[in-house]
Amino acid sequence: MLHHEGLLNIEDKIANYLPNSILDNIPYSQEITIRQLLNHSAGVHDYLDEDTSPAWFEDGQNSIGTLKSDIDALEYIYNKPAYFAPGESVHYSNSHYLLAGLILDSVLGEHHHTALRNRVFIPLGMNNTYYSGFENDLGESIPGYILLDGEMVNTKPFYASLGVADAPLVTTVNDLSTLLRAIVQEDSVVPEEVQELLIGEDSIIDTPYSMDFGLGVFSEIVEGHHVYHHGGDEAGYKTMNLHIVDSNTTITLFANCNGYEACVVKVDNLMQNVLAEAMQ
Repeated sequence: MLHHEGLLNIEDKIANYLPNSILDNIPYSQEITIRQLLNHSAGVHDYLDEDTSPAWFEDGQNSIGTLKSDIDALEYIYNKPAYFAPGESVHYSNSHYLLAGLILDSVLGEHHHTALRNRVFIPLGMNNTYYSGFENDLGESIPGYILLDGEMVNTKPFYASLGVADAPLVTTVNDLSTLLRAIVQEDSVVPEEVQELLIGEDSIIDTPYSMDFGLGVFSEIVEGHHVYHHGGDEAGYKTMNLHIVDSNTTITLFANCNGYEACVVKVDNLMQNVLAEAMQ
């Protein structure tokens, strides 16, 4: 939306918007564009990768009640090697969204949760959605559970202390369905030019995965049906959100458990069964 309004350009280098205190610690930072962040071709190390996520979660558990934002999470990958030079391949990285969030803050002159509310939540009628950490007074999430060393741990307090752009929303299945439908449906309230940026033919890139990437939205052919989707995996929480184009059907599934086999298998099986019914 900011690109459409001329407040930034997604073809710009991220160095145009971020200070050297960040850029000097990110390999290839002078070459990366905003578009490459959003389609995951920038190659920045993922702070939730296996070599950095344990420290992030441990430190977060030890500082529950203290808000941690994009810059706090980003510091965990400072001077970590890139997966590749920008534009050379594709690798999903949550760090790309942290950098995008910091760019939004720079352009807007304030934390971007206010713009999200005014520009997205309110216009779309997402009345049960708020930005975690920054808007906790507007609602409360259900507990989420993960099995650690044989003990069931509630991760809700950990996530209530986070306000990060790679997983910012506390929401409902109805609100999240509304958001995805607004992005991908024809005759949406979202301007056509914005939709074109997100999922237009020129924005969809091939990937090594089973799906192609738009800007924040995945495109995939499932059982012969064109599907747009983007899910989420967090400690204790799992979301699946997809839209079947030909039948104009949106399916959103939440689970308040994740990260251990007994949960993951059941949730994945449930989603596959629902999909099979919807695609008959």
